[in-house]
Amino acid sequence: ELQLEKTRAEVALLQEEKRGWKVTSQKVEELTLEVERLETECDVKEAQKCELETRIKDLTCRLDQHQVESTSKIDELTEQLNTSSSNAARFEQDLKKTQNALTNESERRAVAEHEMGLMREQLLQNASLLASPHFSRAGSMRSEAGRQPFSLSGPDGNSISLGGGSGDLDEIALILRQQQMINDLRMRSEQYQRENERLRNLMEASSLVDSLEKRTSLRSFEAHKLQELESAYSRLKLELESLVAQKADAGLENMDVKMLFDRIIEDNDRRREESAELRAMLSTRFERQSLLAGGSPRPDSGHWSAGHSDDGSSDLDEELCLERQCRQLKALAE
Repeated sequence: ELQLEKTRAEVALLQEEKRGWKVTSQKVEELTLEVERLETECDVKEAQKCELETRIKDLTCRLDQHQVESTSKIDELTEQLNTSSSNAARFEQDLKKTQNALTNESERRAVAEHEMGLMREQLLQNASLLASPHFSRAGSMRSEAGRQPFSLSGPDGNSISLGGGSGDLDEIALILRQQQMINDLRMRSEQYQRENERLRNLMEASSLVDSLEKRTSLRSFEAHKLQELESAYSRLKLELESLVAQKADAGLENMDVKMLFDRIIEDNDRRREESAELRAMLSTRFERQSLLAGGSPRPDSGHWSAGHSDDGSSDLDEELCLERQCRQLKALAE
């Protein structure tokens, strides 16, 4: 019995060990799977690491290349900046030289204008001196004793008497030439002014005539037609009022006068529409004629061609008849 109990105890112990070994084997399998998963993750991480290293190398190469390009561009831009700075300095020097030259030229021009003014005043004084009666006396004002008198005739017919000295003759001849030049310049200036004024007047008159030819004729014709239409409208209103008064006085109050009045008003509106269309057609036709023919007679000038006779055969009358027939057909359709 002791041996049996001992055996049972060993069997129970072995069973416990068996269960422990089963649990241990399960844990070993789980650990094996975990080790495999970790190895797979390590392989993936290693591949990612290699890929990252490759990308880092590429980025490093590109960075080095960009750095080299940036350095070359910086050097090029620096060279351009230096060139531009030298050009700007040279341009500033040229500008200063130009400004100095302009200032000197302005000063020289002012001096020349001043000298020209003085010369002009001197020429005017010389001309006044030549025109004075004291200068053309029988004896020269600057003649010396013992010299023979010598006379010159000026451009204005004044006789100039002077001594026989060559210096006086040269001076007087120079003064006469200056006076002749002054007179010629004055005459040419006045002639040019008159010619410019005449041309300006001609241009203004031409533009005024063109504008009047384009506007006055058509406007006067339209005003005349409008006045005729207004007078016809007023006459029609007066006739209508007299008709209504006559019908009322004759004891025909029960007559349908309103229908007659509406019909007359409608006819009047139709005629006003016709007049508006006629004015539009006339203005279009006159503008077309003015563009194509230029010199064709205006409607208010009293000239009418054979195509504008009163027999109703003109294009304008045909267009009016067509418009009138269209309105009648529309009225019948309504």
